[in-house]
Amino acid sequence: MSSLQGNVARRVVSGSLWMIGSQALVLGLMFIAQREILSSLSKEANGVLFFQRRVIDFLMVVLVDLGMNGILVRRIVHEHHRASEILSSAIALRLIMALVATLVGAGVAVYNGYSPIDSAVWAVYVFISARTTLGRYVLELPFRTTGRFNVVSALGVLDAVLFTIGIWFMREQLSPSIVILVYALAALPGFLVIGVARKEARIRPKYVSVGEIRSLLVESLPIIVAVGLIAVHTTLDTVLLETFGSARDVGILGAVYAAIGPFLVVIPQAVSLAFMPEIARQASAVERRDVSIVAMLRVLVVISACCAAAGVPLLPMFVELVSSGRYSTDINVFTWFLWSAPLAAIVVFVQEIAVTLGHQRRNVAIAGVLVLATAIFGILWIPGMLSLGAVVARLSTLAVGAVYCVWLLYRFMAKPVDLWVLARIVIVIGGSMGVSYALAELPIAPFIASAGALLGTCGIAVAVGLVGANDLRHVRSRLRSETPST
Repeated sequence: MSSLQGNVARRVVSGSLWMIGSQALVLGLMFIAQREILSSLSKEANGVLFFQRRVIDFLMVVLVDLGMNGILVRRIVHEHHRASEILSSAIALRLIMALVATLVGAGVAVYNGYSPIDSAVWAVYVFISARTTLGRYVLELPFRTTGRFNVVSALGVLDAVLFTIGIWFMREQLSPSIVILVYALAALPGFLVIGVARKEARIRPKYVSVGEIRSLLVESLPIIVAVGLIAVHTTLDTVLLETFGSARDVGILGAVYAAIGPFLVVIPQAVSLAFMPEIARQASAVERRDVSIVAMLRVLVVISACCAAAGVPLLPMFVELVSSGRYSTDINVFTWFLWSAPLAAIVVFVQEIAVTLGHQRRNVAIAGVLVLATAIFGILWIPGMLSLGAVVARLSTLAVGAVYCVWLLYRFMAKPVDLWVLARIVIVIGGSMGVSYALAELPIAPFIASAGALLGTCGIAVAVGLVGANDLRHVRSRLRSETPST
């Protein structure tokens, strides 16, 4: 095998492991920080913090993300010689839109009686953070598209280390404003390092091209609509909860998102970010690519279901630790939220596949389904059940979205929908829920119940044939191609 040939599976597995491993370390550090935050802030104060963050997150996604990430990956892979022009134009566009989002967010904060400075600082954090995919993501693209996830992962860990240290030193003076400021300051060093460390592609004002910006916007139009709708979907539950409930109810929901929300997307995001550049390189190997996509989806569902099942028996202990008992009476909210993990994995994965394969218009349909379902289930569940209703509405919405995404995935591949695959997914997730809840109720040690739930889920997945040796072989070794010549 020549020096230009590579093992795609090895790059995907290596990249995924780097990102999952670093995220595990990040989540461990964030657990320490979140414990100080949730145990120090009242539920009302946490509600204020959560609402401010959600508003800015919504604006930054709608106005700054623009759905360009998958397009940028594809262009960098296929037009490596234009990397400086592509990246410089993308960062210029996002900087302009980030300023607009910051000003709008400050205005919303003033209108609702919150601090506009806090909103502006949080907007800066969202743009430069490794936990988002905005400004910093553009700087990381030369590393991501060449499989050097170790650099990206290490700087993400640096963010978490600095944030945890900052929260620890400020633990006696914590307030929503202090928490937001620590977030922003902790992300700044990593942003600066990744900006200096690039060698292959330079980002300079002289490389900014109006034509390239226009081209990015035109190609991104369907995704812009989809991203806006997704932002509505992810924010609508908070808006409905604040409408029908109180700051305390919003604080409970915010605690759930802060404590276990990051866990739900670690695996699908890590695998997708490592998998997508390889899929972009294999546009001609359609049959092999399609087999591998379905195999990866199956494996993702099983891994996510295993994580959720193993986590249920441990949740009471986890919530007690992370909040010093403040949210122990709300354990049902955390539990139902945890079970959205395998459904969210399906939706995230299919959305990334759609962009990478050039079917970005399909993401508009996915987003539309999620928004409509969120509105229906939110109005149905939130007024009577408040924060628990918001989580049940999310779970119901993602169930509808996951079914629709599996159907779309087969449309991408021009194949009839394999209803047996869909049925297997339902059986595995449903059986996993039953096993985990049953074991959690038994008078046995939580760790034993967790191990039993994990083994039970794996047994169900193998018994119904959702995963097998062939799937693992496809993920690890059937994805083989030549690395593009440079």
